[in-house]
Amino acid sequence: MLPIALQVGISAYGYWEMTYGEIVDTIDAYKENDRLRIREIASFNYQQANLIGMSVARIMSDKAKFPSLKEAFPNIFNDLEDKVEPVQDWQIAKARLMEYAESNNKKKRGEIS
Repeated sequence: MLPIALQVGISAYGYWEMTYGEIVDTIDAYKENDRLRIREIASFNYQQANLIGMSVARIMSDKAKFPSLKEAFPNIFNDLEDKVEPVQDWQIAKARLMEYAESNNKKKRGEIS
């Protein structure tokens, strides 16, 4: 049982100072914490996939909207105030990007010094 105890973080010295019941309880607690950590990771991965899907839907349709941080992760950001973020029109962002690309290309061609 010592190798298992060492794997869950019980020191060799601590192992010999603990009772059998304390060792078993510590190992069980470690297993439960590990299970909860894995569930948390799976939950975040699932939510991330959902948010990616919403982003793709937003590209395909003007009606789709991307949720706020509080809406996307309600159990984590409940304490945040509801702020309305200004939404930047994608056409403005596209125009700015095209302007930047054109300026950058002119610099590379030597048209602008």
